[in-house]
Amino acid sequence: MAKTYISLLSTFKQQVDKINSQRNLIGDLALLKTTADSDLVVSLNEISDSIGVGGLNTTAATLISAINELHDSIGEVALKTDVTGIKPAINEISDSIGSGGLDTSVKNLVGAINEHEGDIGNMTLTGLTATDLSAAARELRTELGAHGSLTTTATSNLVGAINELDAELGTISTGVMGTSAGTVGAAIGELEAEIDTLNARVEPAQALTTEATTLSDAVNELSDSIGSGGLNTTLKTLIGAINEHDAELGTISAGAFGTTASTVSTAIAELHGEHGPLSTLATSTKGTFVGAINELHGSIGVIDASVTASPVGNLAALSTTAKANVVVSINETYGRIPNIYDSDGTLLN
Repeated sequence: MAKTYISLLSTFKQQVDKINSQRNLIGDLALLKTTADSDLVVSLNEISDSIGVGGLNTTAATLISAINELHDSIGEVALKTDVTGIKPAINEISDSIGSGGLDTSVKNLVGAINEHEGDIGNMTLTGLTATDLSAAARELRTELGAHGSLTTTATSNLVGAINELDAELGTISTGVMGTSAGTVGAAIGELEAEIDTLNARVEPAQALTTEATTLSDAVNELSDSIGSGGLNTTLKTLIGAINEHDAELGTISAGAFGTTASTVSTAIAELHGEHGPLSTLATSTKGTFVGAINELHGSIGVIDASVTASPVGNLAALSTTAKANVVVSINETYGRIPNIYDSDGTLLN
């Protein structure tokens, strides 16, 4: 359409027609939908501000074409948001996303989600029935139980409780535990087997005949009963030493002793009663019968059989079976005296 110009040479009517024509082209300012409706320049500036500056990023270079291009890109408006307008929908999505910026290395939603996906790793939750992290966490929580029910001092978390138990267990090794096994369970099994072997040998169900009721005390009691210092016998075991003494004692019976008594101590007491106490000997030597007899032998000297008058006295008065000879009578008496030993085992007669 040609431009309309007003010339100074135009008639007044021509000028009015041209002004009315331009007025018709401009239209009624009152019908402007901008806030400013009394001035075209102001109204256009308002529209310009609404449109903005910097050029379109679309392939289309005009507003209508650009909007159509964006419309095609957006597609039919079937929003899944609660609101139906694009702007309210965007605001709703913005509220759902939240504000404050992402803490991930990548600062866009797709990149941040992918970053988290890499952090989460394989979603194959081995050993769990759950198929998502939330359900898996609850399942693990149920399997772990309430940490407040832990009987350890540390009850706020499993790591603290496990560290506490680790400190109580100490170093777990064959050297420290003294077992062939290097783990606690295997070591306990090894010790349990040794305890079973020990129980089979000790027979804990069998009652002790000692006054002591524990093995250690019973062994100490028996040790005290046995005594210390070593055996003076040739054989150095209790059974061997007892057998050695038994052989030295010989047959223990009244017939073998020639006494009424049938035990060693009572036979000795019987003989002691027959011979009387050594202290009542009239000889100077009173320690042993042998010493006293030797003293008498020295006093008697050689007896001449032809001597009828003798300081020995009347042989017929001897209480021995042999009465014709002092030597024979003394030997008879000596033969009836048993071997007498002191506490050290030294023969006294």
